[in-house]
Amino acid sequence: MLASCIVVASLGSIAGYPQSSAVLYEGARLIIGDSIAPIESGAFVVQNGHFTAIGQKGSVKAPA
Repeated sequence: MLASCIVVASLGSIAGYPQSSAVLYEGARLIIGDSIAPIESGAFVVQNGHFTAIGQKGSVKAPA
């Protein structure tokens, strides 16, 4: 699921359409890749083609 979210989030930059607004994705299982445990029911914000926030669902807020 995370992989599909990453693909969708990156399509704007691949297609030449800049993603100007922030998008909040919630409910994903996030595997960060370091020594911490996966975040169950996580959330992340993608803004301008970059991850700007990652954490537990409910603790991550999209910028206004």
